[in-house]
Amino acid sequence: MSRNSLPIERRLPPPAPVRRAVLPAAGRGTRMRALAGALAKELLPVGGRPLIAHGLRDLAAAGVEEALVVVSPDKPELARALGSRFDGVALTFVEQKEPLGVGDAIALAEPFAAGEPFFCWLPDNLWSGAGAGAPSASAQLAAARARRPDATFVGLIELPPAELARYGSAGFVETSRLDGDPGAVRIDRVLPKGSKPTATAPLLKGFPLDLYQPDVFDRIRRERAALRAAAAARELDDTPILAELAREGRLVGVVLRDGRLFDCGIPEGYRGAVAALGG
Repeated sequence: MSRNSLPIERRLPPPAPVRRAVLPAAGRGTRMRALAGALAKELLPVGGRPLIAHGLRDLAAAGVEEALVVVSPDKPELARALGSRFDGVALTFVEQKEPLGVGDAIALAEPFAAGEPFFCWLPDNLWSGAGAGAPSASAQLAAARARRPDATFVGLIELPPAELARYGSAGFVETSRLDGDPGAVRIDRVLPKGSKPTATAPLLKGFPLDLYQPDVFDRIRRERAALRAAAAARELDDTPILAELAREGRLVGVVLRDGRLFDCGIPEGYRGAVAALGG
């Protein structure tokens, strides 16, 4: 087996659909405060819908039935606005007492995940399909999982260097070809948060949509223990977890097609979404 190969088991029946998703929404939203004011940034309107609703609709199109929304005590309006069901997805809310990072938010979902794979969608991002019939971003990851059910998946977008200023500085990756699967790439390295590649060719950046295996919770526990042992910062990001999976050769990137990403966690991205889709 070559270095760029991951095992594909074609004789097994397709894996069961991914039924659950986690949406971390407990961040302070400092960069968006001038636009959102006292409103949770996840409820800012885009195309006549709250921003978070676009993520829920995308996940529902992939077969998600239940979602856990991780909120802060300062965002009670999220539960009031969404209720117990939205776009056909049953919603549960859990509080993250302090905004201690995406990894910490994911850790709160262990009872909810119930030992099954699950999507993780950062709801201050929006994927706009290219037209009627275009697959949702979540559905594209689910299709890749049918070929490699034991891998962890990250949605990727091709980003021209000229557009770097419109996106945040997290999630850039280095990849290599993956044998036998033209729709996916092997992620060899996850660049540290704040690092941007200097290449002039189209760059690959992680869309804030992942499809995790249940072993992510053990990985989070190990990372948290390492932070404590090193007396490091309390915030637990998901980047070290993804970097570990990449080193093990278990992280697969799916280059998303037939749509466009808007990073609505920064003013430039939100304004771009409103210009394209309306407020």
